[in-house]
Amino acid sequence: MHPLSDSIDESSRLKQFAWEQWDNQVIAVIFRPGHNGLDRYVLKRYVEQVLFQSDRWKYLSLYFSSISPPLIRAYSLTSNEIELIRQILDYHLNDKFRLRITQLNDQLINYEDLLDFISRLQELYDKNSNLYNHIQQNNGKIPLIPTIHSLYILPSSTVKSISSSVIVQSKINPVKSSSINIPSISQSNKIQESTTITNNHQISSSTIKIQSNISISSEHCPISLNNAKIDGNGWIQINNVYIPFIIKNHQRFVPYQVLVSCKILEIDELGTTLIHATTTDISLINSMIHDCKIYNEQIPENALLINVYYILIGTKNLIYIKILPKDNPTLKINRQYKNVLSLHGGALYIKNYLIPFVCSSHHSYIPLNNILNIYPNLQIKLKNFARVPHINQLDYLQLVQMYYNEDKLLSLDTLLIDMKDLYQTDIVLSKTMTLIEYHAKEKIKFEQKLTLINNLSTNKRKNQESFENKQKLKKSNQPTSTLVRPLNGYVSIQSITSPSNQQNERKV
Repeated sequence: MHPLSDSIDESSRLKQFAWEQWDNQVIAVIFRPGHNGLDRYVLKRYVEQVLFQSDRWKYLSLYFSSISPPLIRAYSLTSNEIELIRQILDYHLNDKFRLRITQLNDQLINYEDLLDFISRLQELYDKNSNLYNHIQQNNGKIPLIPTIHSLYILPSSTVKSISSSVIVQSKINPVKSSSINIPSISQSNKIQESTTITNNHQISSSTIKIQSNISISSEHCPISLNNAKIDGNGWIQINNVYIPFIIKNHQRFVPYQVLVSCKILEIDELGTTLIHATTTDISLINSMIHDCKIYNEQIPENALLINVYYILIGTKNLIYIKILPKDNPTLKINRQYKNVLSLHGGALYIKNYLIPFVCSSHHSYIPLNNILNIYPNLQIKLKNFARVPHINQLDYLQLVQMYYNEDKLLSLDTLLIDMKDLYQTDIVLSKTMTLIEYHAKEKIKFEQKLTLINNLSTNKRKNQESFENKQKLKKSNQPTSTLVRPLNGYVSIQSITSPSNQQNERKV
């Protein structure tokens, strides 16, 4: 795995690029890290030739000198970027523009900056209606986009540390909270006031004192699951918290108290779905915390665990969940998780295959590989329409799969394709369902199931109590045999045989 923050041309090294369109002109763009994910960049000489094929661009180019200072910064290329662009020009565009790319003569410009520049040109152009003279004055020369050379500075991945003090009632010694990028986990058996800094806003709150008053029925907490062996483990981000998880019976479990303390769950919320952690479970979780260099935090031995899937479908609102790298979980934390939850999308089926989709800028995108796995013969036809997703788009697609309880998640090099491009094929799309609709539907089914199980558990307990009461009543009504001992000076009643004998005994 190669993190984006390690190199500005990591996407180019992985041969990732996409196609954009302006005024019916198709433009290839590559990617560099930005503050909110990946930013699009385009080769300056290449885009000048592409745009020159548009009459609209020719009109706008006459106003270049009217915009001061230039809005567009130009950046030098890396060797990986040069190699990728050469492959795009030669293979995908059949060397149409006859460009020979060199590090000395060529620069990249930010595609968003180019669009902003065009918008300002359009404003000036709208004030002038003498189009014929504009074309005559152009003289057929390719207009050069005015730029200023600049150094690319890798966006800093560091943010102000968020200090949290999460209090969990337990039978361990109090510990101090740690300062990490987003709230993590810590415990204390003292009640104290804590202050959490989130998104530069200061929130003062009382820490939560958790008491384990939850009765767990055998239906929800079977011995086979409690004592099941651990199949795997890892780290997971749930909203603004990242915590370890363990896998039992193909289900992910996380410490329940942490989510309550961080107010992701309410006290006793989903309480009937919890299981007791074993000593092995706690030992592994605490070992992961220590290995992640969170030295002053610990999960108590009497902790309860909750199924991650129940968190997704059992809560009122959508929850952001992301599987993090096991070795370095903080590397892929998404601090803009609320932006992911603000996106729209869902899932559809093609030949009984689940396909997630995400909506952005009035377009709906689906993973290209999901389509090619079903229709491998469409690779040549669809590859030119592929684009690299924004990190939030990829996270949203992963979230959809988590809600559908899919085991196989999308890879980091996933490419997207616009669903409109599928209309050019014979692919038949089934009726789509948004993630909000699916969550509401599954939540109702989940609550009905819990109600049914609770009713069965209650009836079973009542029947058991009724049976025990009947047994007690039956025992109390049974006659009891009593041994009667004779008083001193009297004979035993069993020795009385007949009235005559009684008379003889009296005479004696």
